[in-house]
Amino acid sequence: MAGNAADIRILKIPLAFFGIYNETPDQQTLERLEIYIAKLKKELQRHAIKSNETPNYFMPEDFKLALSVMPITLFRVGDEFEMPVDCAGILFEHAYRQKPDEQRVLLEILQSSPEYVYHLLSDDHERRERGEPPIPFQLSSGDILPIESMERMLLLHSPHWSILWLQKKSMDDFFRRILQGVVSLKDHDPGSAHCYHWLKTHHLPQEERTAKVVRHLETLGGNTWYAFLTALEHPTADCEPLLKSILENPAWCYEWLRWIGRGPRDVLVDKLLESVPWTIQYLVDVNPFDAGELFERARQKNTNPWWTEWIEFYAGTRRG
Repeated sequence: MAGNAADIRILKIPLAFFGIYNETPDQQTLERLEIYIAKLKKELQRHAIKSNETPNYFMPEDFKLALSVMPITLFRVGDEFEMPVDCAGILFEHAYRQKPDEQRVLLEILQSSPEYVYHLLSDDHERRERGEPPIPFQLSSGDILPIESMERMLLLHSPHWSILWLQKKSMDDFFRRILQGVVSLKDHDPGSAHCYHWLKTHHLPQEERTAKVVRHLETLGGNTWYAFLTALEHPTADCEPLLKSILENPAWCYEWLRWIGRGPRDVLVDKLLESVPWTIQYLVDVNPFDAGELFERARQKNTNPWWTEWIEFYAGTRRG
């Protein structure tokens, strides 16, 4: 079942859970979703007020999970109120294409996110090439981050995004520093391990490449994306060490079950069922032989009140 990574679209939002099954949903579906987002935003504001009034306040887990599968809510806030600090994890997953001049606090939260920084640098580079004003990498304190600081963030956190940036802006010194980082971190950092293996083996036959990736599997299994990518690139490699991080995340269990299809299905499904949204996305996209049973198990397992209306909506569409 594994395929080419270039042909695969990794989902970040389980849209099928909200009744969106294609790129042109009907107006009624969109209106229903807008009402739901408005409710989430109102509740988020209530927690934001509490967060400002109460030291060390954290939002309820049920609500954070609801936000994590409909993160659009966070980008409807603008400057209306300050988001609670425990929104940071959700922003890390979903804010990589947001504009820093629209909400400066995003740059403060996400300046260590290589994907976010890469897109900011790319947008700035394209603006400069068009003769437009550069992006002001400005924090809410008013401090300006120089481009060199942003580039250092890429070097510290991701050889993958560093290399993509190097393709846009060629710099000999930057290239040398990427290689130094990859070699020194190959046994500890999943991104460096993946890059090092590619540099050493890309010219070899597939069988030899797979044989040589074995020594890196434990390291690669520490990151969901690199574990997933390695399983795609090496369909015969042992998937047990690669599942280490995958089995911590229902969304990645969905991706694995859909695209990889190897390993202990029962274990992967049990983790998937912890998230009704991703379970329903799996049922819609894959239509497994036990779809009815999995839906009922997910339905009974759910304790999140923010998901109840969508579960019943999906149940109605199944009956229809």
